[in-house]
Amino acid sequence: MIARTDLVCSKINEDVLEKAKGGDSEAYEEIFLIYRDRIFSAAYRLCNFDREAALDLTQDVFLKVWEKLPQFDNRSDLYTWIYRIMLNLYLKERRRRWLHEKFLELFGRSNERENQADQSQLGYLERQELKSALVNAMKRLSSKQELVFKLRMLDGMSFAQISEVTGMAEGTVKTHFLRAIKALRKDLKEWLG
Repeated sequence: MIARTDLVCSKINEDVLEKAKGGDSEAYEEIFLIYRDRIFSAAYRLCNFDREAALDLTQDVFLKVWEKLPQFDNRSDLYTWIYRIMLNLYLKERRRRWLHEKFLELFGRSNERENQADQSQLGYLERQELKSALVNAMKRLSSKQELVFKLRMLDGMSFAQISEVTGMAEGTVKTHFLRAIKALRKDLKEWLG
């Protein structure tokens, strides 16, 4: 049996990949076991540390992987391909939520329960306050800046990997990253000292 640390670092065996592409559920389960923790961790960060949202996203990702795996053409790394599926699902859900919020705004509705919950949670520990400040500062970034920042800083991707995952030119990725850093430094200057 492969140790968990080996699973994280290993590449998927070509035979296993071909069997999974052919519909073999045991081979697919092996792929799932190799990539599930990495995808959940990335989803957790993309979802602003919301565990339930990250679990939902991870589940949706692997359902989509099962559906689309026969179309995987081996031109990119399997993890990058799965990550791209996660990113697309995340962005689709984010757009859906944004449209829903705009719809509610147009018709004069507000989510008072969320506002009350936010106001009743005064007295955060300093660490929680910093996390909240960072999340809020990241929300003020453009969607591309936020995405590039998260992929680089939270997932440790190289600019080349981010370029491959997002479809942006590498120079554009670097520009978005530098602009995100500059904006975050400005918004978090009280925390940075």
